Amino acid sequence: MKKKCPYILMKVNIYGCGLSGLTVAHELVEKGFQVEIFEKAPIGGGMARSFRYDNGVPTEHSWRGYGPFYKNVFDIMKRIPVKETCPRDDFGTYYSIEEVKKHTTKDSLWTYYKGEVYDVTEFMGSHPGGSLILNAGGKNLEQVWEDLGYSWHMENPYVMKTLKKYKIGKLKEGFQSKTTYDNLNTDSLKFFLLDNSVSEKKASIKIHDVPYLSYIFSKVLFSNKRRRDYYKISFDKLVKNKISKSSFRYLVDFIGGAGYGIDKKSLSYAHYVLFFNHNFNVLNFKFFNRKDFLWKVLNKPTSEGWIEPWISFLKNKGVKFNFNVSLERIKHDGKKVEYCVVNATRVVAEEHIFALDPYSLKRILKRSNFPVLQPKIEKLSTVNNQISFRLGFRKKVKIPIKNTGLTFVESPYTITTYFQEDHWCPGTNLGMNGKIKSLMSGTLITPYYPGVIYKKSGTSLTKQQLLEEIIEQIFMSKDFLNVVENKITKEDIIFKEIFPDWEEKNGRLVSKNVKWNNNTLNQEYRPLGNTKYSNMFLTGGHNLTTVDVWTMESTVESGKITSNMILEKYNKKKAYLYSHSEKNEIIKTIQKMDDFLYSVGLPNIVDVLFIIVIIYFLLRRV
Repeated sequence: MKKKCPYILMKVNIYGCGLSGLTVAHELVEKGFQVEIFEKAPIGGGMARSFRYDNGVPTEHSWRGYGPFYKNVFDIMKRIPVKETCPRDDFGTYYSIEEVKKHTTKDSLWTYYKGEVYDVTEFMGSHPGGSLILNAGGKNLEQVWEDLGYSWHMENPYVMKTLKKYKIGKLKEGFQSKTTYDNLNTDSLKFFLLDNSVSEKKASIKIHDVPYLSYIFSKVLFSNKRRRDYYKISFDKLVKNKISKSSFRYLVDFIGGAGYGIDKKSLSYAHYVLFFNHNFNVLNFKFFNRKDFLWKVLNKPTSEGWIEPWISFLKNKGVKFNFNVSLERIKHDGKKVEYCVVNATRVVAEEHIFALDPYSLKRILKRSNFPVLQPKIEKLSTVNNQISFRLGFRKKVKIPIKNTGLTFVESPYTITTYFQEDHWCPGTNLGMNGKIKSLMSGTLITPYYPGVIYKKSGTSLTKQQLLEEIIEQIFMSKDFLNVVENKITKEDIIFKEIFPDWEEKNGRLVSKNVKWNNNTLNQEYRPLGNTKYSNMFLTGGHNLTTVDVWTMESTVESGKITSNMILEKYNKKKAYLYSHSEKNEIIKTIQKMDDFLYSVGLPNIVDVLFIIVIIYFLLRRV
C-alpha cells in the first residue's frame, strides 16, 4: 500500500508590489501557496498608488479611469471585501432569497446569479432546453448549472448576454457583502474637449472620414500575424493629412492622447485600433451603445479605495509583505534561480516572480548575468514621460455636468484632468484642514512639446516653472473658463504640486519610477510570463497579453497569466482569466485566411477583396 505524500506548502517570492504582483499573490495564496512580497517603496500599488501629504492633500502618479473592457481588473476588485463604501441611492431594487423562492412556476419564474435577481418567465418559450428551465425557479442559478452539468454556461458570452436582459434587481443578502468594485462610481465619466477659444463646434469623427477609417481599422482587426508589421507604423503619421482636422483631433489628440492617457506621438497603428475596438466594440456593432464604452473612476483615492483594502485582505490570507527593501541580485545556475539577494540578505523559494517595471528589471538582469534575457528587456524599455500634477482651489469650482473629465486638446502639453471632489464620496478630505474646496488632478500627456511661457518641454523646466506652465495653459483656455459656472482666477489656487516621483537633476525633470508604454519600437520584445529558467517568471503590463495595450487591465491580466503558469505546473485549478482574443468564429476564419496571404507575401485580405471587387466590375463592363 502506497503512502500518501505529505502536503508541502510551496513558497513563492514576488519582487514588486504593483498591480501584477498583487494579482499573483491573490491568485496563489487562495490556492494554498505560501506567498511573500518584497517591495522597494514604502507602500504598495506601483504606478496605481496614491498617498497623502502631511497636510492631508491626496496625490497620485496619474488620475486613472476604469475602462469597460477591464474584465480581469473587475474580477479582482469583486473579490476584495471592504467594510463600507459611499452612501449611494442608485443601487436599484433589492429582493431577499425568501422572496425569490416564491417565484417557481411557469407563470412567474425567478432565479438569482452572483448576487443579482432575474425574472426569466418570458424566456421560457424560447429556452433551448424547454421546461428544464423550471429547475432554476427560486434557486441559485450557478448551483443549478453545476448540478445539471451546464457549468460551461458561466463562461458563454451569449448565455450571459441573454441572462442580462431579464435582470430585475439584486439580492439583499448580496448587498451586505461589499467589495472594492463598489467603490467605482456607477455613473460613467464624460469628457469635455476644451479649446483655447470658445467654440460650439467640438472635435468629432466626420462622416466623410468613416470609409477610410473603416478601411484601415478593418485591416488590423481582420489580421493576425500581419499585425507585427502594423505595430511598427505610427498611427499619427498614418492618418495625418488623410482625414479632416476634426476627426484627427478627436481620434489622435483626444482618444489617442489626453482622453485615455496614451502617448499619441509614439502610439502604433495596431495598438490604436485594438484600443479603440476594446472601448467601442466595433466588430460587435456596439459603437453607438454609450453604456458599453464609457469609463468610470473610483469614489476615493486609488490606494484608499482599492490598494489598501487589497493588501489588508492578502495579509489576512497569510501573504507576508516587506516594504522599503530592494532586490539587488538574482543567483542562478543556468537552469533555475537558486536565491535572490534582498537588502544584502539571501531569500529562497520554490518559485520566484519578478513583478518589476522593465527599467528596474533590466538593471537587475545586467547585474545578475542573464546574457539572453537582459538584452531583450533592454530593447523593451522605452521611456514615457507623462507627468502628473495637482492644483488645490480655495473655492469650489462648479462644473455643470456631473462626472466630467476635462481635456485641453489645444494645450501644448495636452493636459487631461478632473476635479476629484465631484467624483469622490461626499465629505472626502481634500487636505489643508478643509481649506481646499476643489482639487484638480491632471496629467501632461505630451510634455515634450514647447510650452507657452518658457518655450521649452516640460522635462526641461524646474518644478516651479512647470507648474507656471500648467496653470497658464489651463487658464488660456476660454472654453474652460466658459464651462466653469463660477468665476475663478489663478489667485484661487492655494496648493500646487508635481508628483514627487519627479526630481530635478542636471537641469531636467527625471522620474524615479519611469513609466512604460506601448509604441512602434517595443512590441516584438514584450516577454511572456515564463522564462528558460524553470522557477523564474515575469509579470507586468509590459508583458504580452491578449488586451495588448498597456493599461491596468493588461497589468492584472499578466498577473493572472503568470499565476496560471504556476498553478498548471503544480496541477492546481487555474484562476479565472478573461481573454480579449477574438471570439467571433467568422472573424477568426478571416484572420486565418489573411495569415495564409501574409505567409505567401500577398496583401492584406481587405485589399485583396477590394482588388477582386474592382476586377469583377471591370470585367462586367467589358
